[in-house]
Amino acid sequence: MIQLQDLTRFGKRLKESARATARALTLLTGATPHEVIARRGPARLRYYAPRGEGPTRTPVLLVTPIINRFRVVDLQEGTSLVQSLCEAGIPVYVVDWGQPSRIDAGTDWEDYALKTLPRFRRAIPHEGPLDLVGYCLGGTISTLYAASFPSQVRKLVTLNTPVDFHCQEPHMDLLGAWVQPEAFPVDRLTEAFGNMPFGLISQGFNWQRPTGTAQKFTKAFQRSDERAFANYFTVLESWNQDGVDVPGAAYRRLIKDLYRENRLYEGTFRLQGRVVDLGRITCPVLVVTSKHDTTAPPASARALLERVSGPGEELALKGGHLGAIVGQKAPGRLHAPLAEWLES
Repeated sequence: MIQLQDLTRFGKRLKESARATARALTLLTGATPHEVIARRGPARLRYYAPRGEGPTRTPVLLVTPIINRFRVVDLQEGTSLVQSLCEAGIPVYVVDWGQPSRIDAGTDWEDYALKTLPRFRRAIPHEGPLDLVGYCLGGTISTLYAASFPSQVRKLVTLNTPVDFHCQEPHMDLLGAWVQPEAFPVDRLTEAFGNMPFGLISQGFNWQRPTGTAQKFTKAFQRSDERAFANYFTVLESWNQDGVDVPGAAYRRLIKDLYRENRLYEGTFRLQGRVVDLGRITCPVLVVTSKHDTTAPPASARALLERVSGPGEELALKGGHLGAIVGQKAPGRLHAPLAEWLES
């Protein structure tokens, strides 16, 4: 028999879920005030002013993934990486890759690392090298940029960024098996769609843990009467389900050159015909890894330290690929240590 208290709690869950959804719709451009200062194609450079008094610190150029919306670094007040860095007195510039259209199907890694990032760098009013922070594939692009323009980077930080795509980690092995030619016709897919649809990309990640994905919303609803949790889960899912397509040219090389051939780690990845030498990165490097990351397992991300020439260290966190960056404990576990490392 259904008890009155069960009905009451069910009603509260529905109410809080609806309220949290309405709130999430107000955060589609992030939680922190900012302005767009440069554009190139669908990409935008967003500027976030530092807060408080004191000397202005070296600006951070924060490079987001090409698969997801830029607001992953600024989802909501209290857990925003951008907010934390601004409160530490750091001017923050966020690269928003935007939503590519069919005309952008030819966009490749050269466009990201050798054209868009240099143009955005010139738009930043700062003399001298910047601090470069990249998340996931944004970290891969940051690494390519740092190796191509080493004098432009004071410090490099990669957040859950895959580098060794053939590392001996179960989930990386699984992804590697799925993208083999006999199982994944990437040329035919990108020829048909132009760009690789986000919906197909997300299925590949969901299938790594199919039962967990199926249970996620059921478990979340059981806690949705808790306002703080409802706010966090809803804004996170509003971002998680709102990815973007990836330009066909860039996606083909992601699968062929990185997942299949592991060219970045092996030292054979090329930009405009020239091999990218990670040994040209001589600045201090911080590699952030997350213990339960299935997209960029710790061994895959940590491999960057084997290739750079500058001093490097690892910040090992708990959590997964996303939670370590945007979770409710992220300000203490990641944001504060990151700001401190950049200042040191």
